[in-house]
Amino acid sequence: MVEAKICNECHKELLLESFYKLASGKYGVSAKCKECLRHKSEIYRKSDKGSAKKKEYRESENGKAKIKEYSHSAKVREYQQSEKYKDMQAKRSQDPIVKARARELEQTPQRKATRKKYRQSDKYKTDDKKRRETPEWKAKRRAYYQSDKGQACRKSDKHKNTSKKYSQSPHYKAYQKKYYQSPEGKATIKARQQSEEGKAKYKEYRNTEKAKNSYKEYRKTDKFKNRERVYTQTPEFKAAKKIYRQTDGYKESQRKYGQSEKGRARTKRNNNKVNDTPSNAMYHRMRLGIYNSLKGKKDGRHWEDLVPYNLQDLMKHLEKQFVDGMSWDNYGKWHIDHLVPRIMFQFTDNTDLDFQRCWALSNLQPLWKTDNLHKSAKIIKPFQPSLGLELKPAIIQMNPHLL
Repeated sequence: MVEAKICNECHKELLLESFYKLASGKYGVSAKCKECLRHKSEIYRKSDKGSAKKKEYRESENGKAKIKEYSHSAKVREYQQSEKYKDMQAKRSQDPIVKARARELEQTPQRKATRKKYRQSDKYKTDDKKRRETPEWKAKRRAYYQSDKGQACRKSDKHKNTSKKYSQSPHYKAYQKKYYQSPEGKATIKARQQSEEGKAKYKEYRNTEKAKNSYKEYRKTDKFKNRERVYTQTPEFKAAKKIYRQTDGYKESQRKYGQSEKGRARTKRNNNKVNDTPSNAMYHRMRLGIYNSLKGKKDGRHWEDLVPYNLQDLMKHLEKQFVDGMSWDNYGKWHIDHLVPRIMFQFTDNTDLDFQRCWALSNLQPLWKTDNLHKSAKIIKPFQPSLGLELKPAIIQMNPHLL
């Protein structure tokens, strides 16, 4: 059996394995070897005639269908996973001619339209999302932006305009919100805020007109009002507020505000609001009186929750004791007087027995302003300090008969 044959092109004696199979040929193989046929085919493809014919075939319907079918075949996918294909692609990517041709091809209208259509497809969005979540992509992106080329790109006007446009898109805002709510995002924000650079940038930003206008608009939103209402009821806020109000800075700011035109206008407006009706005036006097008697430990509680009566009960009790000339219209010419002065009682909280005795209805009466000022802290009815109170020097001086 014949095992070799001479090629009609290169005239070399080669094994039959070096020839393509051909039933009509001598020994069942072609007359020319594989190598010669490949070389001849490559020369033809590079010629004008071969290139034109190849382009014509690729643009035909039959050619497009064949190319699409072949490109999705298992044979091609298997070949693309091979080391041979990867090495070939790596070498091609470094070829200047291939790079120039690729850049030229990317700028063609047809390629741009194809790429834009693909990026709007669901397939691209799904694949891109999976790709961006891989550690390899994140590491590659981080390394690029830390490089000199990446830093120069980020400083360019094109990058800034693109970033500004993207930052206003719904996709970016949704992604940013999701990231900042994640543990990783919260840790990043906290570290940035605690760093010296972050503090300096935040301080610089707060003094800009943009920040002031933005915060001013934000304070008008329902979101801010709801958050503020919830936060102001927390124990942490109340404790911080109490400490802040004892500082010299707060007292100085309050003094300046009270002397300003805005502060005087607000004081006048509040006074008019308090004194516009007798019930409002009465309510304000009771609130202020109980607040002062507890030495500021009212803690935001309603004064009607601290005593066993409400405003209507108080007004009825006082009205029963009106003398000639007293009415709700001339409230201010007469005062609410304690039969037993407040200074006689000792209490620190509304739960103390002395507090309830001091502010009981039976210890309150209407009294003309001049009479009340003349009476001051004197006791005008018998009083037995049954609680073992330590009498204060001021009480002893005004009531020597108690000794």
